[in-house]
Amino acid sequence: MFTSSKGTYEVNSRLARIEETGRFAMMSMVDPVRQAGYFGCTNQFPIGVTPRSTLNSPAGYGLAANYLQFAVMGFDYTGPGTWSPALDTTFVQSPADNGDVLVIHYPLPDAAPLELTGSMASSTGSINVTPYPAGNAPFQNNRVLMIANCVNQAFFQATSYDPATGVIQHAVLAPAADGSYLGNASADLQTAFPGPTIPQQDDGGPSIVVPMQSIVFYLRNSTSGNGKSLWRRVDTNAAEELVEGIDAMQIQFGIDTDGDGQADQYVDPSNAAVTANPQIVASVSIALLISSIEQYGTIDADTKDYDLFNDGTVDFTAPGDHRLRQIITTTATLRNYAR
Repeated sequence: MFTSSKGTYEVNSRLARIEETGRFAMMSMVDPVRQAGYFGCTNQFPIGVTPRSTLNSPAGYGLAANYLQFAVMGFDYTGPGTWSPALDTTFVQSPADNGDVLVIHYPLPDAAPLELTGSMASSTGSINVTPYPAGNAPFQNNRVLMIANCVNQAFFQATSYDPATGVIQHAVLAPAADGSYLGNASADLQTAFPGPTIPQQDDGGPSIVVPMQSIVFYLRNSTSGNGKSLWRRVDTNAAEELVEGIDAMQIQFGIDTDGDGQADQYVDPSNAAVTANPQIVASVSIALLISSIEQYGTIDADTKDYDLFNDGTVDFTAPGDHRLRQIITTTATLRNYAR
């Protein structure tokens, strides 16, 4: 009885750890997905609006710089060392097999939009926003920002920011040699964004500034040498390991094919409709295969084929070890796209 009870306890303990790992991994990805595509008072990529970006896009940093083309983007794992579309492994370093890659552009967490306190004198002029007391700056120099109202949007890097006065500069600046920031190819935002004045019919009303960030989720070998982990790269910072025990990750995009703001079908990231127009993505489904960190000697060796989305595709074949495994799935809607 003692042996049986001990075995049951160990299995349940490992299953609880698997579930906790899955919850943490999913929360890390779902929250950014829900915030992706924020464009101020307009919805994602509004009709008739051409956003502006002054950011440099140096070789190897396109995924961090391309705020205009997509809010979320995916790379479909298609075989050992290959993804579709082709993955920039200079930026997504050492990705492991059996894992799709998810890229998200969204507002910096916990950073409230800053209102302009006055209109810009010109499209290349300084930007004046609400001042902040010392020690409470909502962002630092070199942060990627979005300035937007109900008509125009632009992305740029803050080359100088004084929180005490609220003055932001966006001068021409070459990308950092160490990749720590992107810099601006131009100082021209193409629009002199208005402040809190009485809105004219065509100026889009008052403007806000929002700190932005890019984030990449992917699988990579664990630093402990124990299988694979979920890794995250924020902006151009070094990648960081989030959680161990992720054997496989698959994503599917819910695409809006009729323009009503709702997902009409779910497809792989390599689907031609997505690669041709990433702006139709309305939701993201994520499936993770979680395994126990420790092997358990009395359970049967696991040689199963795992189909994460139950779509007839084998995403992972267990290597005959003695780990417990569980598939966890969830779907997150891009709240700034959905209607």
